[in-house]
Amino acid sequence: MSASEGTYPVRKLSIDFAAKSNRYWFKNRPFETHWFNALSFGIVPAERFAISCIKDSLPLVQEETLKAEARAFIGQESTHSFLHAKCNAELERQGYRFFLHRYCEWRLSKAHWLSRLSGLALTACWEHITAIICEHTLSRFDIFKDAEDPFCALWTWHSAEELEHKCLAHDLYVGTAGGYPLKIGWLLYGTALFVTDFATQTAHNMYRDGRLFDPRVWLGCLRYFFGRQGLFWFAFPRWLAFMHPRFHPGDVDNRALSAFALEQLKTRLKVVGPPAASHGAAD
Repeated sequence: MSASEGTYPVRKLSIDFAAKSNRYWFKNRPFETHWFNALSFGIVPAERFAISCIKDSLPLVQEETLKAEARAFIGQESTHSFLHAKCNAELERQGYRFFLHRYCEWRLSKAHWLSRLSGLALTACWEHITAIICEHTLSRFDIFKDAEDPFCALWTWHSAEELEHKCLAHDLYVGTAGGYPLKIGWLLYGTALFVTDFATQTAHNMYRDGRLFDPRVWLGCLRYFFGRQGLFWFAFPRWLAFMHPRFHPGDVDNRALSAFALEQLKTRLKVVGPPAASHGAAD
């Protein structure tokens, strides 16, 4: 089994969501702002699901270093969920709402039907998609110029930590004898859920903002996904890479990118949990 990329502590980010910011906090662009706001709404239930799946898998894990990394993963994801819930409360104050809330809660209520391996496979797939978006956010934008606080700090910190622990769910899946066909099946299902959920929530954000039929916002959508630095061109080959039988998230080393992003926030971060033990070098 390949190693994860290294250690990752649990950090607390100092952030004030009551701080005044532009309604279109991402470079004064409505679409990008609505897209990231949609991601924030969906992150809270998604991370609850991921934490539950990782916890359920721990009795099957024999390797102590992997267990330690799983505990660090749970700590990071719990902190992400907490701060995004605060972010979402601010978004609701601005007039937005989580349109898919009841639907997501219904899906979570049925999650117990999944086997441990299926839950881990779906978590690994969503972590891979999330890591792609986070890598794109940190490498294709100058986030400190393109975004305003407090959202700038939130997405920089979140993206960096997602890249830190991107290997964990996949390592747990492989380490508990997860097979290739099941993983690919959940990739296709998980991708369909991801795309439909966040497209729907983004459209609803645009509707609440009175910009759903604004052609300039839709031009922003085309630019974000299909422009020169577009997410689609960046994401598609990385998404396809997941289908290779020997794929591992650590094949792309994002440690320098993550470290650089965290360095920008060093005065606002406090380590509240110990780093997990590293697996060591990749096999």
